[in-house]
Amino acid sequence: MRRLTFAAASATLALAALTGCGGGDGNDSASKTETYCKDVEAAGKKLSDIASAADLEGVMGSLKKVRDEAPGSVKEDWSTLIKGYESAQSGDVASLDQEALQKAGEKIDKQVKADCDLDMDKLS
Repeated sequence: MRRLTFAAASATLALAALTGCGGGDGNDSASKTETYCKDVEAAGKKLSDIASAADLEGVMGSLKKVRDEAPGSVKEDWSTLIKGYESAQSGDVASLDQEALQKAGEKIDKQVKADCDLDMDKLS
């Protein structure tokens, strides 16, 4: 049962995360935005390879790097996704706020499409 619960939580988080990644907000330099977009793409590819809780460990550093590079308009959304992954990683799927994860993913999705011209669904 725990494996099924983890799989469901992982799938939910992966969908939320893979539906978007952010980019520059107009105040970022072109170089920062380019670096950010490359890191978003790399993190998206790693997310598509998640098969177990152990796999999350390797992805967390990439996600935190992206969050730290994110423009202010989506930084909190990245934090929401990271908190979701941390909850799933610890087995605390009951605390996952599905609605907050969905909203964060949608907001990030808009940002990445506008600023990075990436479709995260195609990275998997």
